[in-house]
Amino acid sequence: MKKLLALALCSLLVLCCGLPAAMAEPRREDFGQAYFDGLAAMERELRDKLEACEARNIPTDYEQVNYNVFRVESERFRNEIPHDWFTMEDAAYYDSCLNALYDEAMDALDALLSGGEANTYVPRFCLGPTAIAGQSVLGRARCTAGR
Repeated sequence: MKKLLALALCSLLVLCCGLPAAMAEPRREDFGQAYFDGLAAMERELRDKLEACEARNIPTDYEQVNYNVFRVESERFRNEIPHDWFTMEDAAYYDSCLNALYDEAMDALDALLSGGEANTYVPRFCLGPTAIAGQSVLGRARCTAGR
């Protein structure tokens, strides 16, 4: 009975409100100048939060990776969308991935800036000999406080 009621409610919502926007097929015009201006604004927000963390000496190694991937891939998206071979399926995938990267980085940066979470320092390789062991590169690394 509960399943039938839930199905009826969903059907009523779809009939009254139309299909959710997430279900709509993307169109090339959805990815115009305003869309890319929005991505640029998102990039600036990430950069500002990264700079705020840097000013407070909060390590943001992983968040910087997300920021750099977001920056590079949003520019690639801007350059590729005009081409005929670039499908709307590709565009929807780019949009989904860029939004996921942004959300992940913003959530992590907000948590770091609020003091609710302490980020871990990522060890850095030191100059010197390295060795390959399977799929790993082995070498000396520097951690927090020079360890």
